[in-house]
Amino acid sequence: MILLGVVSLAVYFQVLFLGDLRQRIPEFLLCYFALSALYLCATVSLARFTTKKSLYLVLAFACSFRLVLFFSHPWLSDDVYRYQWEGYLQVRGVNPFEFAPQALELASFRNEAWQQVNNKDASAIYPPLLQLIHAAVFWTLRSLWGFKLAFLVAEAGLVWLLLRLLRFYGRQENQVMFYVWNPLPIIEIAGNGHHDACVAALVLAAAWFTLAVQHRKAVLSLAGAILCKLYPVAVLPFFLKRLPWRSLLWLGVLLPAAYLPYASAGDRLFSGLLHYGDKWRFNGFLFQKLSEQVTDETAGRLLLLMAGAVIGARLVLKMDLLSQLFWTTGIVLLCAPTLFPWYLIWITPFLCFFPNPAWLLLTVLSPLSYNVLIEWWTIGVWRQNELFLKLQYYPFYALLIWSFFRAAKPKSEVRCRSNCRQLETGSESQESLGSRS
Repeated sequence: MILLGVVSLAVYFQVLFLGDLRQRIPEFLLCYFALSALYLCATVSLARFTTKKSLYLVLAFACSFRLVLFFSHPWLSDDVYRYQWEGYLQVRGVNPFEFAPQALELASFRNEAWQQVNNKDASAIYPPLLQLIHAAVFWTLRSLWGFKLAFLVAEAGLVWLLLRLLRFYGRQENQVMFYVWNPLPIIEIAGNGHHDACVAALVLAAAWFTLAVQHRKAVLSLAGAILCKLYPVAVLPFFLKRLPWRSLLWLGVLLPAAYLPYASAGDRLFSGLLHYGDKWRFNGFLFQKLSEQVTDETAGRLLLLMAGAVIGARLVLKMDLLSQLFWTTGIVLLCAPTLFPWYLIWITPFLCFFPNPAWLLLTVLSPLSYNVLIEWWTIGVWRQNELFLKLQYYPFYALLIWSFFRAAKPKSEVRCRSNCRQLETGSESQESLGSRS
């Protein structure tokens, strides 16, 4: 494990020294696949290490990986500049939902962050809690590195929750390695400064407080998750069954109340989100394949029905809460028309409990989508390569189907064995009765 950690650390330094990754995508992918191979080797050997000392070793290396990339520039994504811009606007008393960055009303506010902001024709799309986090980070730290630091702190809370849940379920705490050594969240949070650890931590907090029968804290965490990203709305049915209705009343109060500070935007409050939903189509395999046969609207409806069917089935089967959250997060990601690599941060923590090989493989292959940056930063054309889409999803779906049938096979074998034992017991009893007669 020490050897794997040291070699991984050396590769992370190599990523740091590559410089502008947009101009060195092949070299970055080579390093990423090397890190993924080391990560998978470490998870395979995990069963041999069950002591507290090995847990501390896992966490120490995880911190060192993040520390190296903390000093890197967010070359692969400019989202953090959007966070910085919207935090800056709020500190200056401007509602980020009201105007798009290119609006003439904001001409006097343009600064260095504005130069790097993406999609200047769209106003804010992130819900209120993330907006408040962006404003607080800008007000206190006022730097790009401050945003990275804040999201790493959120990720530390996520890891703490994972350790508590692992103990609650009687699992080895070392299984936290499935998250903390996974290169994807390390690259996307410590390297690119994405804020998705906030929503992942709040979803896990809602699960933990629900299991610990702390209903008010569970509702607060669930409301916070929905006010960070909208996808946790899909997991609401599983909490509705477990939380008392009096606690759930607070959910109906907190969600609209959080939008009140931004109500001055009026009918433009959700215009940025609608713009995102209409415009962005990237790396969503199922949506793209369906939209080639039918219209985008029909494809969206079909995928919505499929997601609803999966969620309904999870409700009927009465599965464990974490299993339900894992399945629901997975189907939301697969049905989304846009699936950037950092979206997989939502599901990666669940791999500590359900180390599904297909999802592990997708965290390895999803950075292939960064090949789109080669043309984007050279000739200004955003064009997804069909080959790289297939390289991501064909192996993933093949392995997902295989793992599904493999998981179902032992159950049938157990049933056959139990039936055989019953038949053998029955024949033995008949023989003993015959001998007695």
